[in-house]
Amino acid sequence: MTGVVIQRRAFHVRPDLKPLTVVPILQALVDGADSSQLADVSGLRTSKSQDEVKAELRKLGLLDGITVTDRGLALLKLAQRRNHLVCEAIHALYIKLSAETSDNPHVRTGWAYAQVCSSIWLSGSGVLDTRGIVGRVSAAAGERFGLSPDLVTFGPKSVSGVTNWLGHLEPPIYTNSSSPPIISLRHVCPPEAVWWAVDMLHYEGGIRIPSGVRLPLNTDRADTLCSYLLLHGESLGRALDQAKRRSDYGNNGIFDTGTAGGQGRWVLLSRPMEPPDTEI
Repeated sequence: MTGVVIQRRAFHVRPDLKPLTVVPILQALVDGADSSQLADVSGLRTSKSQDEVKAELRKLGLLDGITVTDRGLALLKLAQRRNHLVCEAIHALYIKLSAETSDNPHVRTGWAYAQVCSSIWLSGSGVLDTRGIVGRVSAAAGERFGLSPDLVTFGPKSVSGVTNWLGHLEPPIYTNSSSPPIISLRHVCPPEAVWWAVDMLHYEGGIRIPSGVRLPLNTDRADTLCSYLLLHGESLGRALDQAKRRSDYGNNGIFDTGTAGGQGRWVLLSRPMEPPDTEI
């Protein structure tokens, strides 16, 4: 009698795709590089490792087959104008995957990425607890997707796949000077990162809340926004106000925020603002 094979479910965030090589890889693909040329710019010497990185780029919507997508081209343009925002954009793209509908085969990767960020944010500043994060994310994955924990593919390398990007945010939440990393939640972040994070607040239960309306920033939404941005809670108001000034909403800008009498803080996006879009 043949036994039933139960497949494991991958929540893995690949650490092979690295902050300093993502732009050179995309540019090489635009230029029609062969595997040898791709190895030169990426450090990936085997076809398997190159294929795995291409698969990760496809998850993020930066690659379609072997063709760089419009989103990938927009990321290359962002690198030319505001290179410091590239990792912020990749970070936001991973989290955006978590908001996709469940029929997207890559939603688990985005969900795991967002869970790692949430776990780090909840733990606050201090030494990165990789083992604890693996345990929490694996258990939560089992509950969220109805899987036994031993069927969840998520480990320390997956956490590294997330922290690769967190160490290159602007500003980063840790530096490479210590091992394990010592986390320091942010007090400031780029206005563009705020716009992207607020855009993701418009996805609830797989449904997109229309843009152009005031979105009440209740406690759950404020915490979600801070976890996306890896931002201290007390710094959120300042970050929102800075994003409003940068947008200049009164002159047809994209983002507005304020408080309504007794109703607390609200945020508003005049249109969808998905990474790596920075046009206001």
